[in-house]
Amino acid sequence: MQQKRLPIGYYLKLADNCLTKGIDEIQSQHCLNRIEWQILNSINEKSEILKNEILELMEPLADNQSVETILKKFIDKGQAEIKNNALILTSQGKDLYYSCFDTQQEFRKKSSYRYFRNRLSNHNFNTTKNNSQHIIEHRQTNHNET
Repeated sequence: MQQKRLPIGYYLKLADNCLTKGIDEIQSQHCLNRIEWQILNSINEKSEILKNEILELMEPLADNQSVETILKKFIDKGQAEIKNNALILTSQGKDLYYSCFDTQQEFRKKSSYRYFRNRLSNHNFNTTKNNSQHIIEHRQTNHNET
C-alpha cells in the first residue's frame, strides 16, 4: 500500500500545533498565556522597554487594551515596574521568566524539534528558518498581492 504524499503545509501545521500545545501547557503551569509570555519575553529581551514599543510589538497578536491589562497585571503582581518611563522586570518577574523559559527549553530538547534540529546541518536549519521569516515579512509588506 502506497503512503499518501501530503502537502508540506500539512506537516508544518501539525508540527506547529504540537509545539504550540506543549508550550501553552508549560506557560499555563506558570500562570501565563501566550500573549503574557510574549510580553514578558519582550521586556526581558530589551531589559527595559517603553510601553508604546510593547504596544507596537504586540499589535499583530493582541489589541492595546489586552496588552494594557497584562502590563497592569505584571505591575500589580510585582513582576514588572516602570522606571524612567520604561518597563523593566523586577527580580520576581525575572524569576518567572527564567522558570518558564527553562521549562520551555527542556520541552524543546525533548520534542521532535530537537530530533529534526540535530539531523539538519546548522546551515540547513538556519536557511529554513530564514526562508520562513522572509516569507512572513514578504506577506506582511505585500498583503494586497496574491
